[in-house]
This record gives sequence, C-alpha cells and structure tokens, in this order.
Amino acid sequence: SVATDHPLILQFRSIDKNLRSERVILPIESLIGSFTLTEKLQFINTLFGGSSEAFGTATKKLNEQLNMAGAILYLVEIAETNSWNFIKSLEIIEEFVLKLCRRYAHSPSA
Repeated sequence: SVATDHPLILQFRSIDKNLRSERVILPIESLIGSFTLTEKLQFINTLFGGSSEAFGTATKKLNEQLNMAGAILYLVEIAETNSWNFIKSLEIIEEFVLKLCRRYAHSPSA
C-alpha cells in the first residue's frame, strides 16, 4: 500500500486539480471502452511498457475504485511499477488522468 504522504500523490492531486480547473470534465460511466484506439496505443506504449495486458488490468482496477482519491492511490503504484517519466511524458500522463477525472467527475481528490 502507498504512504499517504507519498510525493506522487501530491503530484497526481495537483494534475487532477489543474485539469478540473482548465478542462471541461464530461462524466463517463466507465473507463472500460472509453479509450479510442489511438489513446489506447499511446497509453500502452508510453505508460505501460508496451503491455496491453498491464493496461487492461490497470484500467479495470482504476475503474473499480470508490472515488478519485482511491484511483490516485492505485495510480501511484502503476506509475512506480512502470517508471513513469513525468518530464518526458507529462502530456500523456495528463491525458490518462483526465480519463480518471471524467470517470470520477463528482469526486475530486482535493
């Protein structure tokens, strides 16, 4: 489990907050089936080391969280497991988090 003061939690919360203030958050019922083929390939290749299986498992588990705060805790594990590069891949990470904002449109993390 992830420590509540983990630096990545703060980073994801800040991304969540910025996205919610800068973008229109259109709620979606489920993450499953919400990705275009282009998005899916981009996320798989950049954030999941090319593994569609890892992407599938992660999105399923992210989809089952109670709220955005829960999703972020799991996102920290995913980011660490896959060594996300927040400098090089920030735009793609933000697009992925935006999907979560839409899935958890009514429960901002902070």
